[in-house]
Formats: sequence, C-alpha cells, structure tokens
Amino acid sequence: MRIFKALVFSSFSVLLSYIFIFQLGWAASSSSHSDPVAVSLAADIADAHATRIWEGSIARGKPFSLHKEDGTPFAYVFPYARNASEFPSYEKIFDTVRSAAQTHDIHDKRFYNAVTGSMGSFGCVEVSATRENFPILGVWHSLHPYFLYSETAADTARTRLKSDRVVLENMEYTGPHDLYFNFSSDKGKIKLHAYLLKTKEELYESYKGNTFPQNRIEAENDIIRKRREKAWEEVDNPKTRSLNDAYKWIDNYTLVPVVDWTHWCVPTAMTMTAGYWDHYDPRQGTWPGYGRIIDFWFDHGPLCQNSNVTNVPNFIDEIIDHSTCSWSSQGLVGALNTINGYNFSWTDIKGTAGNDWCWGDIVSEVNSNRPSVWGVGPAQAHAMTVIGYRYAGSQKSVIVYNTWGSTAEQQLAEYNYDQWGGAPNTKTGIGRLVPDGGTGLNHAILVSPRGGETLKGNSTITWFVWGDQIKWSIIQFSKDGGNTWSAVHDSLIPTNPGWNNFTAALNNTTSQGRIRIYCFSSILMYLAGDGSYRNFFVQGKADLVPVAACTRNSQGELIVRVKNQGTVAAGASVAQVEFFPGGAFDVQIPSIDAGSTAEGVVLVPSECWNPDCDFQIKVDVSNQVNEADEGNNSASSACIS
Repeated sequence: MRIFKALVFSSFSVLLSYIFIFQLGWAASSSSHSDPVAVSLAADIADAHATRIWEGSIARGKPFSLHKEDGTPFAYVFPYARNASEFPSYEKIFDTVRSAAQTHDIHDKRFYNAVTGSMGSFGCVEVSATRENFPILGVWHSLHPYFLYSETAADTARTRLKSDRVVLENMEYTGPHDLYFNFSSDKGKIKLHAYLLKTKEELYESYKGNTFPQNRIEAENDIIRKRREKAWEEVDNPKTRSLNDAYKWIDNYTLVPVVDWTHWCVPTAMTMTAGYWDHYDPRQGTWPGYGRIIDFWFDHGPLCQNSNVTNVPNFIDEIIDHSTCSWSSQGLVGALNTINGYNFSWTDIKGTAGNDWCWGDIVSEVNSNRPSVWGVGPAQAHAMTVIGYRYAGSQKSVIVYNTWGSTAEQQLAEYNYDQWGGAPNTKTGIGRLVPDGGTGLNHAILVSPRGGETLKGNSTITWFVWGDQIKWSIIQFSKDGGNTWSAVHDSLIPTNPGWNNFTAALNNTTSQGRIRIYCFSSILMYLAGDGSYRNFFVQGKADLVPVAACTRNSQGELIVRVKNQGTVAAGASVAQVEFFPGGAFDVQIPSIDAGSTAEGVVLVPSECWNPDCDFQIKVDVSNQVNEADEGNNSASSACIS
C-alpha cells in the first residue's frame, strides 16, 4: 500500500478505483483470515440476487471492498445501474455527485434527486468476502455511501490533517450504519464516520454516554451457524443459487416518512414508524387517519446529537427532552396519547432462540401492514423501521428504512436477518406499535406549497379536508425553515370538506419558506394539521410609497421622493405630481433597491402659490411595478410660502 500513500489526493475517484481493485485481488488470495471467497463467486452470488430483486435490465460496475477494524476484508460491494445496459464510470458518478452538491446540501432531499435525475436509479449488493459470514449481507436500493460521501470526507480529512496529500486507505465496516473512511497523509491518519464526518471519539463524546452502542461480540449461536452453512451450500450450487424469493412490503409503504438520523437511531426509527399513521403521499392519495402526529416539518438546528439535519417532523422533538438530550417524560406513547389524544399501544418483543429472534414477529407485523422498529446487535447495535421482509432458502432479509439519508432511495435497504456487523444477530427485538383512537374521516393535508416552489407576494395556500367535523383553520408562515412561525391572517378561516384556498401576502424574501395549517372542529378542538414537506422560495414584492414632504432644490424645483419598502428591487417607474391649482406632471423615477429611496424633480407651476402650494404624489401611475400593496401609492402634502 505504500505506493498509494505517496500519491496526492487530487484525482480522487480514479485513485479509489485502483485502491479497491488492488484490495479485491488481495482479499481473494490472502490466507490471513478464514475461508476467503473468490471475487468471481461473489459476483455470481450478487448477480443472482440482484436479478431477483430489480426488474428490468441491470448493469454491474466495478466492485470494491469493505474491511474490518483490523484491516482484513469483510465484504465485496457490487454496484448496479438499474434499467441500464451499461454502468457509468466512477469518474462520471463522482462528477454528478459533485455537481449536485454544489446546488444542494448533501442532506437535502433535492441532492439525491438531482443525482438520480441525471444518471437514473442504482443499487448495490454486499457479499461476504469470507465464509465466516452469510453470503448476502445487505442490499442498498441506491448508490452506495462510498459514492455519495467519500469526496466530502476527503475534504474534511484534508482540513483536519492540514495536508493536501490525503489517501483513502480503506472503508471500515463495523455495521451498516457504522461505516468509516480511513485516511492517511504525510501529517498523520484520521478515521471519519461516513455520514457524520466525525471520529469515533467525537461520536462517543456527542452521545455523552447515553446510548452509544458498544461492540459486544458474543459466542455464535448453533442455530445461526447451521443456517449459515446451509446458505453457503445453496449458493455454491448454481442450480440452487437462484432460489425463488418470498417477499412482502407493507401496503402504501411510501407513507412512512423518511427522517434523516436525528438525535439517535431509536427516536428516528420510532418517528418514522409513528409518522406512517399521519403522512400523506401524493403518489398514493391515501391517509391512515391520525392527523395530529406530524404537525409540520422543519430544519432542525445543531442540538444534542444533531449537526447536519435539514428536514424533520416536529413529532421527534415531542419524544426527546433537549435539556437532557434523552427521552422526554412522556416518551413515544405519551406523545401519541397524551399530547396528540390517541390510544396507541407499544410492545417490546425480545428476540430469543425460542422465537427465532423475532422473525415471526417481523413477518406478522408486515403481513398486518404495520411498520415496526427492529433492534439489532450485539455488534454496534442499531434500530431501523421495518417495512417488509424477503427470504430465499436459508437466507432471510429485513427490508427497512435504515435512518441514514434524506430520501427514501438512500434509506431503503435490506439486511441479513441473522447477522449484523460481522456477528450473529442474537441481541434483536421488535417494537410493535398498534394504532387506536384515530380521527376517522376527519383529516387534512396541505396541497400547496409543499416545497420547492417559488412564490411571489400574494400567494394561494391550498389544503384538502376529509370528513365534516373540521370547520376552522389557522395558517402560519415561517421564513427560517420552520423554526419560528407567524400567522398570515387575523381571524380563523372558515373551512369546508374538500378543497380550501386562502390568499396570503408573503413578502419576506427567503429560501427557507414553509407553511403549516391547523384544523379545528366547531368547538375549536384540534383535529388535524400538516405542513410543507420541505422549504420553498419566497421572492417578495416591491412596495412603492411616496414620501409626503416639500423639499426643493436650489432652482426651486420640487424633489419627488419615492421609497421602496418592499423586499425586492423595483424597476424604473413613473410618478405623477398634481398641483392644486396647476395641473398634473409626470416624473421619471429610476429603479430602486429594496429599502432604498429614489427621486426625480418637477417645476412647481407659479399659479399653485395662493399663497401656499398644495399637491398630491402618486407612484407607479403606469402600473409598471408588481407591488405587494397597491393601496398605498398616493400621499398629499404642501409647500408653505
């Protein structure tokens, strides 16, 4: 590896390709670990599995390796382009990711949408590099984090190490959510978490000893060992390598709201599981009928364990106490039932050999069309939201949103049910959430603005209401990503079943605009609410007003001043001054920046002096400027003789 350490980290994607090809060859021939798996066999296993999962044509790219903490190979990662005949070059992928990152924050939903919009859909299959693990370890339904985060991590490493000579030695795997980039340079080494870009020591510190998982590898269970051996027998035989899959996803699984890792994995997974019962997806057009759980979405600031969250539902802060950075007094069930007025129940089911580590409970919850929280361990314990299951022969997978990533594509993954983080998954459990006491047919969703739009001045807010008990609504606007709110109207808005509209004056220029609605019964009982799913843009309007004063220059001309009290610049316009007596005269007014004043001059007719001169100023008489308020365009004054 010394030849690579001497290279400057300037051609990042090309260098990484060489490093991983080199490591793949070593992984196939090394005898320093038990029973290595040849790359060719691993590729056959990955192809058979990928063909069963993704419909249509797929194209496999160059594989790369994941490593254990001691540097020995752990798994091969085989990336696939879906609905494609050719896998793009690594250089093209990195160029596309880099371009998307210039426009959107990497944790913004629009970032990954921009990547897939340019290159299409991807996936990858992780196959064990040794027979001490199950053959199929995991499946991603997106680009692997290596493509998405490694360049940003390299920038961080250069800054932290104060060196331009930075090389990625390997990717260290201690669990699917504990992926680290190991960098070296002429100034030293650094290990950075793939998603949070922090060292392990910094992550321990951020958790403050609360819940950071410890690496507790226990003795392998004989049941899992026999199942693993059977799985290798199946994939070794080409005739049984492509066993038919049995799988199921919960109905309308896209109703599970995708929440990027916030506070830590358990509240994130709980919020997604609970949010399923109050989340409208326009692609589905359905709602489960619990409209008070998620009231709005907002950009969460750096608080407790958070440092990079851009868009989360408010419910997650109902189950966390920020003063302690741990659970709130009411917790999940209290937030659902005490705060939101429902009757949900939560059951913790501990996995044991007797219940096959909760496999039957996973299947039961999915078959009942309920998302649940899957806890795994003991190696680097983690919690995720279950939305389905898959099995073929002796290999079982749990389909999850894994809490890492801002889009459903990034989070959607399938993990081996029997193994987690290089060890048997014997510290597992299921958190079963069963809803009750819903709002029935009384529900409301914000239709627009949902996010991403550009609004100007007076804008139409649209929401749809089901049921006949919702009678009133309150609409609020945020210009800072949902952290502070203000009403856009003075009184309750009468609300009817079906479509409802309200025109609000949004004159704050911002790239972090959000709308939220609260809907009430006739006796003002809160029944349902919703909010913009992400930020929208507000380009406010100009607002021209005359400055009512008599100011004259040395030639005795009247100086006509016009102020733009709006939030965007106003183009050139025409003002009119009417003297009493003396007639009306047009005055050319140049463009005016927001908050600024411009002026023109007009000669005062001699007949106006009697002995004083009364006049009226009207701005934008030709309606050239789109203004926030057209009712404040005139003012009267007088010059005293």
